[in-house]
Amino acid sequence: MSKLFPKNHEAFVGDKSLQGKIKSLEDRIEQSYQVHQLMQSLQAIAEIIEPHSAPKQKLPIPPDLLASFEEILKDAPPPTQLDMDREAIWGMVGRSGKMYVLAFLSPKLWQSLEVLFSGIVVGYIQMFAGGDGRSKLDYLRVFKGNEDLKVAHEKFDNLRNKQYAHKELEHDRHRISYFVDNQGGIAIDVDGAQHTRHYHLALTMDLLRCLAEVSAYLKQDIKERSENLIKKLTETEKLVLIEYANPA
Repeated sequence: MSKLFPKNHEAFVGDKSLQGKIKSLEDRIEQSYQVHQLMQSLQAIAEIIEPHSAPKQKLPIPPDLLASFEEILKDAPPPTQLDMDREAIWGMVGRSGKMYVLAFLSPKLWQSLEVLFSGIVVGYIQMFAGGDGRSKLDYLRVFKGNEDLKVAHEKFDNLRNKQYAHKELEHDRHRISYFVDNQGGIAIDVDGAQHTRHYHLALTMDLLRCLAEVSAYLKQDIKERSENLIKKLTETEKLVLIEYANPA
């Protein structure tokens, strides 16, 4: 059973070099967990927006095999309400796709996918921008040798900075509008329609690919930093860890 590293133990507190290595390793572990969370959320969006295709044709079942199935199911308990509900929902998914079902079950959530996507982009760029106390990632190292992902990353960096964080993109700024009545009177249309560009449909898969590359980079970086940390331990520090892991 693993133990938390006792970094505040008196044997380690005075070792500034070791403390720096511990912090940088913990930063990478935290970022790895963050990537995992972001990928889970983004994969949920990807499953919803995936293009719906026609249901695959079922292959014919040989009569003798069908008879065997019927014999096996003969004594099975009747389907519960949950079974019937599940079958009904997956039937809707098969006919119309997950986006249709989500719009049917929770239209507000369906309309909020862009807000969820924007949060994922902000969380993703946070790891490269720093400012949260962690050691930031260098995207040139993370995507070294992969020009397509470098370009995609720069697109998300620009989107986070100019659209989601600061609203600098002209086409997505919300503006006032007005109208003139038949008598020439002018009034501000306080309920005028506003436009927001939706990016998640076009960019979800690019962001997933970037996150997958970051995940692979962090896995290797964590491995190397862990090995380096162990190599730099003094004999005294090693004895403390052994005693801490195996108390009398």
